[in-house]
Amino acid sequence: MFPRVINGVMPMAKWFFVLVFVLGASGVPDAPIPEITRALWLSRGVCRVEVPGGGHGSGVAYRRVGGMTYVLTAKHVVEGVSEAWQKQWTVRFAIGNTHIAEQAELIRVAEGDVDLAVLAVKDSLMELVPLASIEWCLQPGESRQVVAYGYPLDMFPCVATIGVATEETEWHLIHNSAMYFGNSGGPVVDLASGCVVGINVLLYHLHGIVPDNTGRAVNIRHIREFVGDQW
Repeated sequence: MFPRVINGVMPMAKWFFVLVFVLGASGVPDAPIPEITRALWLSRGVCRVEVPGGGHGSGVAYRRVGGMTYVLTAKHVVEGVSEAWQKQWTVRFAIGNTHIAEQAELIRVAEGDVDLAVLAVKDSLMELVPLASIEWCLQPGESRQVVAYGYPLDMFPCVATIGVATEETEWHLIHNSAMYFGNSGGPVVDLASGCVVGINVLLYHLHGIVPDNTGRAVNIRHIREFVGDQW
């Protein structure tokens, strides 16, 4: 089972324009590769965050220090779990045909309205996905191609959906990459640079039960302020 890149929208649970690529040896190649292929390589740094007792969201590995890998996710994915379970999280991802599950510990939750949290995983096999610089932003009227990664519904492995970021508010990056329940906490990546520019936190539902594919992600400025230099 391989990562899938999907272009277009997803009415209900039906996905269109599926392109399947096979990923080989570990590590991102040094030689230049097409943007879409890089998008698939980066999916190896995206995990399914499984909530103790049931439920799940998504997350992205962004830093490795002293054998510990740090995973960003959304705060609302990890809220409401008792303290006794904080060291019993599971992150699950795929490398080629291999499904890998690793134990994680919840180590940090943002304060106030910032919808971010960090999990720590020891000796993880996940690839790292770089964070964009704090200066990254959309200018008024500008749009950029982005890829939203995550584990919607019960799909496995990671699903990557291509869309366009069209607006940036004080808190959020607005984009139209197709998402569904389970995408929360997954990254939005700038297709040109391959860097994380947002963490998905909200999908609007304006037409009954059918998503209109307008998503909001915590923007990179707030991500950088949350993780800080020590992270």
